[in-house]
Amino acid sequence: MKTVTTIALFLLLLPACGDDDNGAADGGAPDAGTGDDGAADTGADSGGDAGAGDDRIRVGSGEFRVAIDPATAELTVTRGDAPLVRIAAGGIQLGTVARIEDDVSYDPLPLVRGDPGYTPPLGLRWVEVKSSAVAETSSTRAVLALTFERGIPAVLTVEESADGSFR
Repeated sequence: MKTVTTIALFLLLLPACGDDDNGAADGGAPDAGTGDDGAADTGADSGGDAGAGDDRIRVGSGEFRVAIDPATAELTVTRGDAPLVRIAAGGIQLGTVARIEDDVSYDPLPLVRGDPGYTPPLGLRWVEVKSSAVAETSSTRAVLALTFERGIPAVLTVEESADGSFR
């Protein structure tokens, strides 16, 4: 039986990181663009409006908030009522390899930037979210249980650490 080791949960926030055209070296990273409402879109199109749906979980008490659609695992960062960035489930990927090596870097930033001297880990494969379920919610924290391709489980936590600051 082949063992799959999870190496990173990587939110593809490419529009917020710069304005260059470098993509992931493996071609598996979704393109990011701008939605009709001006918010940067990352990942697959969910077909929803950032403010739509009464079942969205909202984290944050100040001007900046994160809204999470539990049905689609879409995250939307807003300032007031204006959406700033939308991360669809297709924009949340997990990098997997068959085996962890001590002398290999698993930091995804050089891969996304396209650093010429960087060699991705052998057998690196990005898997996408297939389902999500709400595990915990409050006004300052939300936890989603995610299931990725091949049944790989993970937990995504969004927490307001200070007014307008999330981790």
